[in-house]
Amino acid sequence: MWLMFTAMTVIFWGTSETIFKKSTKGDEHSVAHLLAYNGIFFGISGIIYMLIIYKGFGFDFRNVIKYFPIAITYLLSMFSYYHAMKRVKISLISPIVNSSCIITVLLCIFVLKEYPSFIQGIAIVLVITGLILLSFNKNTKDDVEEDKRIKPKVNIYILGLIFAFGYFVLDGVASFLDEAFLEGYMKDCDMIISHAIISAMLGIACYIYLKIKDRSYRVEIDKYKAVGSVFETMGEYTYIFALANGIGSVVSPFVAAYSAVTILLSRIFLKEKLKKKQYILITVILLGIIMLSIE
Repeated sequence: MWLMFTAMTVIFWGTSETIFKKSTKGDEHSVAHLLAYNGIFFGISGIIYMLIIYKGFGFDFRNVIKYFPIAITYLLSMFSYYHAMKRVKISLISPIVNSSCIITVLLCIFVLKEYPSFIQGIAIVLVITGLILLSFNKNTKDDVEEDKRIKPKVNIYILGLIFAFGYFVLDGVASFLDEAFLEGYMKDCDMIISHAIISAMLGIACYIYLKIKDRSYRVEIDKYKAVGSVFETMGEYTYIFALANGIGSVVSPFVAAYSAVTILLSRIFLKEKLKKKQYILITVILLGIIMLSIE
């Protein structure tokens, strides 16, 4: 079951990232808009899921308090990532943020004693290495233009790299904590509902922020953000189910490979050109994914 849920997560998140990439062009407050959309969609789905699972409001809301530290860790990681993007060009921070699964893998192995098989160990190295190298070569024309707008000051670069490293640590730790909580401390359904409620709170906070920033702001349905949020939300569910049915040291690098799916979909739907080296690295990552499925 873990393999099916992990593969679905890779497809869902790879698709959502591609759609979001298209929806954020020219959007001054794209980050807040995406957080608002994702929070609202995830929150609504969480309520529906709770009504189905518990046949009402039988959910123990104390789980929200239990899960809150993990949710905050995830939010801080995204805060760090967005600030890193503002200060340092993509080619410098991508290798750092895309390899955050290294933290998860190491913590799952040494703390939870979740040892992958020999073949899976080789696959993990292939996937992580492929992701890091792919990060150095995935700049698009838009990324290059963005790089030109970033001030080339040493202190800005250093601060940006610190934020990127902050994401690397925080996201890796948060993913590990998800796996640790699922080891008997919290059920997967309770974790999903808790995450959905906290995300909804964040979405409402972002809406209030946008309203304060611009009093004329009102929620309008953006088909790209809406569809992207649906895929993002579905990925949240399948990701938790994957962790609940598998081991974090294997699931985490597998899921991290969704960036390769994003690049392929961007080539197909956004007409972004890929280099020969990128095709080779994507093939290496896909090979690693196949090996990860071998137990």
